[in-house]
Amino acid sequence: MSNEVDRLGLRDVFVSEYLEKLFYFCLKKTGDANEAEDLASDISLDILTAIEKGSEIENFPAWVWRIAKNRYSSWVAKRCRRRGSFYPYDISEYDVPSDERIEDSITHGEEIKLLRRELAFISTDYREIVVAYYIKQKRISEIARTLSIPEGTVKTKLYRARKLLKEGLNMAREFGKRSYDPESIYFVANGYQPSSLNYPWKAVERKIPVNILCEANNNPSTAEELSIALGIALPYMEEEIALLEQATLLKKLDDGRYITSFFIYPVECENEIYDIICDYCEDNYAKIWELAEKAVERGENNTFNIDAVGKNDAAMLFAFLISGMIEQSAMPSSAFKKFVRPGGGNWGFCGFEEGYECRLPEESFSGNGTTDWGGYQKGAVSERFPYFRYYAPGGVPSEWTISTLKFIAKGKTYSELEDEHKKALDYLIENGFVINDNGKLTVNAIVSESRPSLLDCIQKDDDFMALVEKMKEAARKVYASVERYSNPYLKDDFDYYVESGLFKIRSVLACLWKDRGLYTGTSAQFCALYID
Repeated sequence: MSNEVDRLGLRDVFVSEYLEKLFYFCLKKTGDANEAEDLASDISLDILTAIEKGSEIENFPAWVWRIAKNRYSSWVAKRCRRRGSFYPYDISEYDVPSDERIEDSITHGEEIKLLRRELAFISTDYREIVVAYYIKQKRISEIARTLSIPEGTVKTKLYRARKLLKEGLNMAREFGKRSYDPESIYFVANGYQPSSLNYPWKAVERKIPVNILCEANNNPSTAEELSIALGIALPYMEEEIALLEQATLLKKLDDGRYITSFFIYPVECENEIYDIICDYCEDNYAKIWELAEKAVERGENNTFNIDAVGKNDAAMLFAFLISGMIEQSAMPSSAFKKFVRPGGGNWGFCGFEEGYECRLPEESFSGNGTTDWGGYQKGAVSERFPYFRYYAPGGVPSEWTISTLKFIAKGKTYSELEDEHKKALDYLIENGFVINDNGKLTVNAIVSESRPSLLDCIQKDDDFMALVEKMKEAARKVYASVERYSNPYLKDDFDYYVESGLFKIRSVLACLWKDRGLYTGTSAQFCALYID
């Protein structure tokens, strides 16, 4: 191998296939990236000089590593003379390989652990090539064919990957707090959520996606940054990110970073909103109750069966409906309809951190009185939504059982009902939605032929309009709080998040009515049935 062509060929082979391996060999031996570069440069100079001088070479890989071993021995001896002691990485501890598998020589070393750590945090296009070349020992041409990219691209990415890995090896990686202390968030959704996809709930069933969303909330992050923050290797993080993108809960920005596509209320924001709501409730609940009593008086002169439920319970229902009307007048309840979701979904979504404080105890209503059957009924507290009370024991009447309720409201007797409605009636009586008084059947709720016309009169009342203006002022304060804690990226959706925050006003009003003695009846139901 002494002619010019052979020398050029060996030099090209060395440069293309051994420079990177030598660096990692030296990094293992020295434990320092700068010293590794110096040692690798010295070894490379010895090898290239020997090739230029026409040294006889029978087994090129063994020859290369023999020179590397000798040069490293000189380096260790020099360090020992300078320090007067043995260097921790003594050459006798490791065998220099006689073939191309530099991986085999450093498998048990600390640096290969660092190398593997860094491989977990570089992007897929770099990682695939590095693993294929250095770990699986594939040639440049084979990698290029497998990935369907030019050989030059493979070499360029290997060069860039080496720089990234070197930078990472010198970094003291620190995983984020969420890697060991995941956050707990509860979520609220409004609108149409196709059952076939089960979004958004399917996407937030586990701690990993929830904490990815927490980390990227108001904090645009690369996939690598999310990996480090949660202590999860990038190949797995990329899959989680893709699933959250598919669910439209995580969005990729133009610069390649990811941001949570909805608002998660931080505790500080929740506390501010609760203060606003509590101020409003404490100042205005008495006025709402006065309007409710007006509604009862007017209802006695209309078609409402107020006697069936009692004046006090009727007033509670009207107070509930009126508070909902005030809220809707100040902040329309259709803000979620703007969101376009997978599978034809049309839902809004937001999250709430745990740990907020409210100076009033919370109780909640289960509807807004705008459907065929709406109102409040005491029930078991849901574990999933601890501040939301459900109908109990059998649940709110279904669409099918409501038709039976309407027959009873129109005066039909048991014998006049068809068999299917008789079965439904048994269920309704058992669960307290219909009262059977010696054969006389009465719907245990206020009944109206349509949406109560007296509420239209209430809306024209000066006191009602004054409360609407106060609610609008509360909404403006909530908006300012959301704006302060949210990312401008979500600005177009602030109305929805303000509405979601103000929804809590119903729970605090319920508490005030009960604790201030405004509700003293024994019936657990404050419900309305609208026949048409």
